Amino acid sequence: MYNLPVKKRCIIVGAGEFVPELFEKKEDDYVIAADGGYEYLKRCSAKPDLVIGDFDSLGRIPAGENVEVFPQRKDDTDLMLAAKRAVSRYMDPIVIHGALGNRTDHSFAAVQTLCFIARSNLHGFLIGRPFSMSVIQHGALEFDSSFDGMISVFALEKCSGVTIHGLEYCLDEAGLDIDCPVGVSNAFTGKEASVSVKNGLLLVLWESRSGQLPRFVDFD
Repeated sequence: MYNLPVKKRCIIVGAGEFVPELFEKKEDDYVIAADGGYEYLKRCSAKPDLVIGDFDSLGRIPAGENVEVFPQRKDDTDLMLAAKRAVSRYMDPIVIHGALGNRTDHSFAAVQTLCFIARSNLHGFLIGRPFSMSVIQHGALEFDSSFDGMISVFALEKCSGVTIHGLEYCLDEAGLDIDCPVGVSNAFTGKEASVSVKNGLLLVLWESRSGQLPRFVDFD
């Protein structure tokens, strides 16, 4: 019988806005520094397993055998380079810090990176403040009763079978499309909640009150 490799959580730290109180590294995590994320990890006394990028943000190339240098003129962002490496090694979930912030173009590129992870049948998170986010397809995100604040849901393409339970506004097997922002500004209610989709890429954003993350559930 063929055995799949054991999945290992990956943490990627980029050069965007970094929120140290939301950062948590577990002993078995595989850690990738994407360009300027190297400096954030250094401040947190967290040693990266891999350092990757063109290092225009960091301003220097770190020393070490685990450093991979790419040219500045390339197709992938440094974050996507890191995500592709994590996906190729079957790491799951992929938790990304330092990818959101004032650079709207890079923030949008980070959302596209989440789509790449989802379409690779793995699970990704973008951690930031005020919101963290994830992209799901043919599955669900489950939130326990400790989550509070705002939550929004956006279709990134034509989505079907969108169901929302336990929030202020609920849906049951609804269809959403990219030109319909009906899922904006929902709210947690102190109950367990879930957001699911049967087909299509669905972006879910929630207020980052702590480093706690929702749970992924894949549909058969």
